[in-house]
Amino acid sequence: EINTKADMDTPRYQELQQRLNELRTLNSTRYLYTAKRNSEGKLIYLVDGLDLDADDFAYPGTYIEDEMIPYIEKALSGQIVYSQDIVDTTWGPIFTACYPITDESNGSSEVVGALCIEMDMQSVYGLVERTKRVSLFVGIIAGCVLLVLCIGCFFYYKKRKEEELKQKMILEDAAEKADSANRAKSSFLLNMSHDIRT
Repeated sequence: EINTKADMDTPRYQELQQRLNELRTLNSTRYLYTAKRNSEGKLIYLVDGLDLDADDFAYPGTYIEDEMIPYIEKALSGQIVYSQDIVDTTWGPIFTACYPITDESNGSSEVVGALCIEMDMQSVYGLVERTKRVSLFVGIIAGCVLLVLCIGCFFYYKKRKEEELKQKMILEDAAEKADSANRAKSSFLLNMSHDIRT
C-alpha cells in the first residue's frame, strides 16, 4: 500500500520507517530500505531507513539508482543476493545484500518487494587502496634492490673472472719461464757432458 510520497503520512509507513531506522543504527549499515516495481514496471524505493532529515533520504516512489537495479531484480525473482565485490556507487563504495519479501497472507509465496542492506565500505575501500599503493611501492623497491644486487653480482663475477684470468696468465708465464729455464739447464748439462767427454 506504500507507493508515493503522500503515503509517508500513514501509520504503516511511519511504523516501518522507524523500525528500519532503528535496525540501521544498530551496526555499520549505511542504508536499509525496501523496494518494489511500480505500476510502470520501474524499480522504486518504498521505505527508507535513513533519518527523515538526511540529505540522501529516498522518498517512496523515488527511482532506484542504476547500479542497484541488478541486485534488486534478482531479489524480486526470489533470490537472496550478496555482492561479490565492493560496489562503487554515486554515494561511495558499498557492499550490498538484497532479500526477497514475500506476501504469505493469501496462502501464496508471491514476491512483492525487496529488502536491501548497504554497508559502507569507504574505510575498507580506503584500506584496500592504501594496501595496493604500499604493495606497489614495496614491489618497486624490491625490484630496484634486486636490480642493484644483480648488477653488483655481475660486476663481482666479472672482476673475479678478470682476476682468475690474470692469475692464469701469471701461472702460464711462470710455467713458461720455468720450462725455458729447464730447457736452458738441460742444454747446458748436455753441452757440459759433451765437453767433458770430449
